[in-house]
Amino acid sequence: MKPAEFALNNKIFILFLALSILLGGIYSYMRMGKLEDPEFTVRTAIIITPYSGATPVEVEQQVTDPLEEAVQKTPEL
Repeated sequence: MKPAEFALNNKIFILFLALSILLGGIYSYMRMGKLEDPEFTVRTAIIITPYSGATPVEVEQQVTDPLEEAVQKTPEL
């Protein structure tokens, strides 16, 4: 017996099978884990340190490096 002929001769069985697959899919979807790939937040900070009359190396050593170390110690970043 061919599949198309079987489906036409047994409409109630095919309807029951389709409904069972549909309900099984809905049930599986509802039980599926919701946080497969949880969201995460990337936090960044930009520190601009103007220091008139100083060289870039002086600004880095005297201002930027101590600020970066202090910011890295904060738990939110």
